[in-house]
Amino acid sequence: MKLVITAASLALVAGTLRAEPDYAAPPAFYDEPPIAEWLIEEDDIDWQTNPTVPNGIAAAMLLGNPAEAGPFLMRVRIPAGTRVPPHYHDTVRFVRVLQGVWRMGEGKEWDDDRLTLVPPGTSYISAAWSRRFHVTDEEVVLEISGMGPSGTWFVADRPEAQ
Repeated sequence: MKLVITAASLALVAGTLRAEPDYAAPPAFYDEPPIAEWLIEEDDIDWQTNPTVPNGIAAAMLLGNPAEAGPFLMRVRIPAGTRVPPHYHDTVRFVRVLQGVWRMGEGKEWDDDRLTLVPPGTSYISAAWSRRFHVTDEEVVLEISGMGPSGTWFVADRPEAQ
């Protein structure tokens, strides 16, 4: 028992004696730190529609691409009156509602009783492989981030997902 206490004491002391890194000076090549490494203004966003996505939903890739390896950040604009049928993604996605009230439900089949209101300013984590569906009464803009590659599959197109 005495050996355990001594080893724990030595580990504690060794942890407090380690050298602290020098954070005071930036690297020599850094003359003036930038205000922002990366800045996208609203007018710079390039909205694109995809004919394979229903109801005129538009997306803008701000960083990366969900179909490729690495981080991605995108905005999605969903017109009023859009119903997105049950679907799922194979990776975790982080979603923030920027505009409009997003109504989402979870499940393999559409069920109005399972819809939850997600107001602007709300963030949520969309778990990988969970089945979900959405509807909008007004235009909704989302900001979605995650790690690619990441895909979207509609439950109706994949019998094994039902």
